[in-house]
Amino acid sequence: MKLLTCYQKYTELVLPLRNTPIFSGTAADEVAREAIRSDLVTFAAGNTAANIAGDTLDWLTGSGSPLEYVDRIGRVVELKATTTNLGSYLVSATDITAQKRSETAEVRELAMVNDAVEAISEGFSLWTKDLKFILCNEKYMEILFPPGFPRLQPGDDAVELNLRNLATGPIPEGANVNHYATQILDWAKSYGQNLKMTLADGRTILASSNRTNLGGYLLTVRDITKELDSEQKARDMLFDAFQTLDEGLVLLDEDMTVIFGNDAWHKMMFDRPDRIPPKPGENALDNFKALVKTGFYAIPSHMTDDDFIA
Repeated sequence: MKLLTCYQKYTELVLPLRNTPIFSGTAADEVAREAIRSDLVTFAAGNTAANIAGDTLDWLTGSGSPLEYVDRIGRVVELKATTTNLGSYLVSATDITAQKRSETAEVRELAMVNDAVEAISEGFSLWTKDLKFILCNEKYMEILFPPGFPRLQPGDDAVELNLRNLATGPIPEGANVNHYATQILDWAKSYGQNLKMTLADGRTILASSNRTNLGGYLLTVRDITKELDSEQKARDMLFDAFQTLDEGLVLLDEDMTVIFGNDAWHKMMFDRPDRIPPKPGENALDNFKALVKTGFYAIPSHMTDDDFIA
């Protein structure tokens, strides 16, 4: 196997210390041995230039995948070999040092991004503007999906994932799975905040959707089950303390909806069968109007019931 011709750039990459061109007719194994003897190519201890040259020729005649090596000055060189129609071999040499450095930097940056994402205490996921999956942390998988659920892959569709997940989880009574799934996606698309959902295993999560600069979606989820349990215990303890009061006490929210009323309040306000106390969640104003109609309040003679209520 002998050289037919080569460009100067090939010589500069393969034999950078050579000051003269490689002449036509030079044996291929001689070129390989010269490259190795030039002390530019590194190889394992105990190996010889002849062995390395032989392996290189075997690679050439086998027309295998691209061959990469790092020389002693730090360059990464890629060799490619193809067989021509006449049975000869076309070999190209390319300096891919900059490309490799760029790839190394990208891998390092991606590793740093993944490390930062995993450090987030909430479940975190990133989606394209057409709701295709990009990435998420382990906490996101742990919170939203049952054990053994396949790891999400880039390009996975949010619509399909949502339907698969809801198939194993609770939905509002009387709701259709497809309709409920659409409602959740519409919420995400509108960058909704603080959506509370109950999962199949009874846990309660809080989800938020945020817009990215490129129009995509950043979704976060947080398991608030323990927080709600703690809040419920604190509320039960507080309401239990209210029951010890001799005074009547009722808690109302800003819409006049009853939150809690103690026993003393019930005895004081609803001492007759026709005076029905409001339950938590019912509107106290409606109950007040009903009390007025039963004559519970002493209304001035110059006022009507409606005037008093107003």
